[in-house]
Amino acid sequence: MTPYRPFDYLHFAKTDMAGAKHVLCLSGVDTVPPTSFLPADVLAASHDATDLAAPRRKWQEAMSARYGVPAGECWPALGSSGATHMALMALLSFDTDASPVAAEEPQYRIFDTTSTLLGRDVIPVPRLADHGYAVDLDAADQAFRRGASVLCVTNLHNPTGAALRGSDLAALDGMAARHGAWVLVDDIFRDFLPGPVATSRRPGSRIVATGSFTKCYGVGPVRAGWIIAPPEVIRRVESIEETACGVPSAQWMTVLAEVPSRVQPLLDRSRSTAAARLPVVERWIEETRGVSWMRPAAGITGLLRIEGLRDSIRFARELRAELGVQVVPGAYFGAEGAVRISFGTPEADLRAALDTLALGIGALARA
Repeated sequence: MTPYRPFDYLHFAKTDMAGAKHVLCLSGVDTVPPTSFLPADVLAASHDATDLAAPRRKWQEAMSARYGVPAGECWPALGSSGATHMALMALLSFDTDASPVAAEEPQYRIFDTTSTLLGRDVIPVPRLADHGYAVDLDAADQAFRRGASVLCVTNLHNPTGAALRGSDLAALDGMAARHGAWVLVDDIFRDFLPGPVATSRRPGSRIVATGSFTKCYGVGPVRAGWIIAPPEVIRRVESIEETACGVPSAQWMTVLAEVPSRVQPLLDRSRSTAAARLPVVERWIEETRGVSWMRPAAGITGLLRIEGLRDSIRFARELRAELGVQVVPGAYFGAEGAVRISFGTPEADLRAALDTLALGIGALARA
């Protein structure tokens, strides 16, 4: 049995990332105060603690309008990690055989942590670096043949920023259908992609999508997470929510109901910032010896490979202590020899941070 794997990255994010002089670690755009885009009367409203039906229905209708999915297939959650955790628990609750879970590698470890917490073995499915970090479809098929009841992936891929190709998603959906399994897609970075917003789920598919309005929008304080799934999965999610937290806050639900219809300007701003900062990072990579990456499809994060790096956790710790630069160790994603960097900060700050990082790579990474 795969031993329990703590969610080391999220613990690191909570305890070690704040306060650095040079910030290259934040995976989302700057936080936007709710007062800047939500009406004051909504924020100040007081409600019967058990009156959830009306604001939840309003939220479902707003999600349906924004993402083009049936309102009955939407459910709110406390952020993307909460959504992914509940969705995976719901999917595994249908499986009476304690089947393994397949999960992409490198990966955002919510998949491993939830699966091993529930006593499930985890089968790694590689993201192929030589093929733009595409999902290894042969490995995915083998995982389903070995009995995996759920395959977990991210779109955009965390930590590389690679987009999940539509043909690959369709192939994974077909595999899941043949084996009576599911595909869980964490879509938290997907809205960075240009064009109309969408989710990885399509009605009638074996795909369940999760996400939130934090990373691409900056609405973190509202904890505006979501799950989009077939009605039978949504019903199971609701049951799990009742067990985990009882009755959610009616005031939270009332505020949440206003979010989907009001955030497009925030996304427009974020996409513009990402497009402006990406060339800065690409130029720095071209000019810095011993570093490389695969250009992310969109967004403000990418996985930076560093020649000769053997211990990314130690490197990140020393880099912070000696030069004030904070990056995310690749080891937290199963990508040793690399660090995840972000580039959503103002351009002057980004340039200063990258220049200081280059000094650290020369002095520390190969020590």
